[in-house]
Amino acid sequence: MHLWICAKGALLNTLFTVKDVILNIFLKKSDWMRQLKKWTLILIPLIYFLPSLVLSLKIKYKKKEKRENQSIDLMKMGKFKLQAQNSSIKTTH
Repeated sequence: MHLWICAKGALLNTLFTVKDVILNIFLKKSDWMRQLKKWTLILIPLIYFLPSLVLSLKIKYKKKEKRENQSIDLMKMGKFKLQAQNSSIKTTH
């Protein structure tokens, strides 16, 4: 997880550097530059938080799936126990 946080930090630094280089090359405030600035303000938080969100949802889904599988296993075990009890009752009578 620590590696992932470092990778996100490096990605953010790279994005900010690229944005600054582009802004320095085109010093004039054109409409295109305003659009670029707006999109970087939207995309950078999205790039920063989206992988964490997806990862947490995957973990949550896996936990839910594991819980469901465990409950199914418990139900199966209960059925086997009932069948074993029923067969032992039948053999004793």
